[in-house]
Amino acid sequence: GDSMTDAGIREGDHVLVELTQAIMENDLVVAIIDGFAVIKKIEYANNAVILRPVSSDPIHKPIILRRDFNIFGKVIDVIRSGQKGDVEIVPLYSSH
Repeated sequence: GDSMTDAGIREGDHVLVELTQAIMENDLVVAIIDGFAVIKKIEYANNAVILRPVSSDPIHKPIILRRDFNIFGKVIDVIRSGQKGDVEIVPLYSSH
């Protein structure tokens, strides 16, 4: 979908994910909710975890979790295939 376009992740992209539980606030994560994988920015509230889309389109709403869910890992790069079959790596985080 297009709920993460403002984070540089477009529909059809592949993501490189580090399998880790060491997640910091505002990381882009792959979360497993009810058996489905979603990519969102993670935020922590007093009694909930918020998985927020990174899109200027107001149709995309945050997912507020108060129940069990699993964090699969942290998104570290986007792999985008070009029209001619070439592959581009799109880093999401600066290397500093």
